[in-house]
Amino acid sequence: MMDALTFIDLLLLTERVGAFEQTVQAQAAQLHGQARQIALLQQQLAHLKSITPAFLQEVSALVQDRPSLIAARDHVWNLHTDRFLDRLDAAFARAIGAETLTPGQQQTVRQAFGERVPDKHTDPTAHAAFARRYEASDDTLIDDFLMKEYQFGVVGERLHHARTAVTRGRRREPALFFDALPRWKMN
Repeated sequence: MMDALTFIDLLLLTERVGAFEQTVQAQAAQLHGQARQIALLQQQLAHLKSITPAFLQEVSALVQDRPSLIAARDHVWNLHTDRFLDRLDAAFARAIGAETLTPGQQQTVRQAFGERVPDKHTDPTAHAAFARRYEASDDTLIDDFLMKEYQFGVVGERLHHARTAVTRGRRREPALFFDALPRWKMN
């Protein structure tokens, strides 16, 4: 038989074991949650396995050479802009029946095109849509501009004399000025 002191000691030990068991279970649940989080992070970061110390050194060297990266980026965007403006000029030249535009005509067309670019601050949605089309070298930008501005708008009025001059050169007729007649505008 068991004496009272041994029974009390056994009871106290049972309580302490129960408390430790609860602590261990809480720690096990916490560790299980952390293991799940680590597994999710490993899945999310799996695509970063290819990043090696050598790759990081190359990136670091590029970052240190920032001025040349900026110059290269600017060069590429300047070429993109030049090509786009050349296509715009060529489309307008075809529209007025000329082989090329004069510098003054180019300036007028380019200024009018720039005026139609949506403002980034007042209409960010339209500006973002325009930027996507422009960055993709979408020629429908030029087609839309020709349709709205040249055929019905201000540029048509501005370039009317250029078109008359080109036509007059081909037909060898005297120029007729229609300044007194109303022009179609679409604002």
